[in-house]
Amino acid sequence: MKHPNDGIVREIVERYGDTLDLRSSPYLIVEIIQQYGPQIAGNPAADCLPPGGPPPRGGLDPDDLMRDLRAALAEVERLATGLHQSLPRSAP
Repeated sequence: MKHPNDGIVREIVERYGDTLDLRSSPYLIVEIIQQYGPQIAGNPAADCLPPGGPPPRGGLDPDDLMRDLRAALAEVERLATGLHQSLPRSAP
């Protein structure tokens, strides 16, 4: 039965088979993982989609921007009011 990683295993054996001595060269395993890790079947990095790009230029709607600014201003005002109410009153 053929395994999805047979080709990668064959490449690793061809390249490192006669020299793979992890006691004398322990960093060989790091080199192998860096080179072949993303190709191994079932690797989450190989199975996931790349991140999305930036939004299209000119995609900001002025109405949406103003609505978001008003909401942010209302939140700042709410937080400021709460802060002023929580501070102790000083005597005149």
